[in-house]
Amino acid sequence: MNDLITINDVARAAQVSTATVSLALNGNPCVKQQTRERIIRIAKELGYSPNRLAQGLARRKSGLIGLAVPDIESLYYGKIVRHIDEAAGQNGYQLTLAISNDNPETERKIIGKFIDQQVEGLIVAPINQPVQQVNYFQELVKTKIPCVFITAYYPQLKAPYVMADLQAGSCVLAEHLLSQGRRHLCFLSGCPEVITTQIRTAGLEEAVRKAAGRQAPKASLRIIACQRLDYAAGYEQACLLLKQNLPVDAIITINDEMALGALNAAISLGFDIPGQLAVAGYDNMIFSSAATVPITTVDQNIDLMCRQAVDMLMTMMKQSGQEANGHPSGIMLEPRLVIRRSTERP
Repeated sequence: MNDLITINDVARAAQVSTATVSLALNGNPCVKQQTRERIIRIAKELGYSPNRLAQGLARRKSGLIGLAVPDIESLYYGKIVRHIDEAAGQNGYQLTLAISNDNPETERKIIGKFIDQQVEGLIVAPINQPVQQVNYFQELVKTKIPCVFITAYYPQLKAPYVMADLQAGSCVLAEHLLSQGRRHLCFLSGCPEVITTQIRTAGLEEAVRKAAGRQAPKASLRIIACQRLDYAAGYEQACLLLKQNLPVDAIITINDEMALGALNAAISLGFDIPGQLAVAGYDNMIFSSAATVPITTVDQNIDLMCRQAVDMLMTMMKQSGQEANGHPSGIMLEPRLVIRRSTERP
């Protein structure tokens, strides 16, 4: 099939109008059988392949689902893209991807682009920066395009979401460290104004608060906000922290990439892991198990998260976007603590 051959080429070769070609190829009985057979034969000979997207748009069905993520280089978001693409395909939909680069203005433009493409539904992983105005999502309501948030949500919006229970995951991680005798925890976190940072911090604080009074010496939690959430930031911040000789015996990072950076920084400074210092991450990415000292982490069950987000979106699409018009629902998935050598006392 040759996508360069257009319906105009078929009409010219058959010496009929483009409308007649369209009717014939769609089996419309208004076209005489002899004419229809001749047009179909000519179309095949020319290698004409109808544009599925154009046909879908004409029927108000594009067959597209939009997905917006903040980053594509991150293994975490890369895994989300793969699982959502798979789930969308199983439901007969094609995925169209856009990267917001943690920029609210870029995200606003992406929403507009998806509306122009007439996607039938939209899944959004919110950006990891403060967002003051999210009015652009109201355009989805006007156009009756349902939207599901994944990994997080915007507090300003009443909208459906699927995410892991980050507070519970952080709490159980801190409780594990405290049970190992760690008393001085340090959290390398993201922007404090972002909801996911606030939720995770609340989980750590909950664990420390529970430990107060029943364990001695008293546990403490130090929080360091990081502008970047990558390997280099984990390495840099861990070096700065450990060189100050502060009472720190456990470093918790907001993701596994930063945990690997913190682990290597500590080892380069001569710290014994986990004898002197415990290091823990979040997300259970592949390099947490492949590190020189395997890293304790929390598994968010990304596969299930993506499948449930797509299932929720499919239901909303069948309901013509009713969920997006004021009937929000949220799903919190139970996280799983994965204990490895980086936090276990010898």
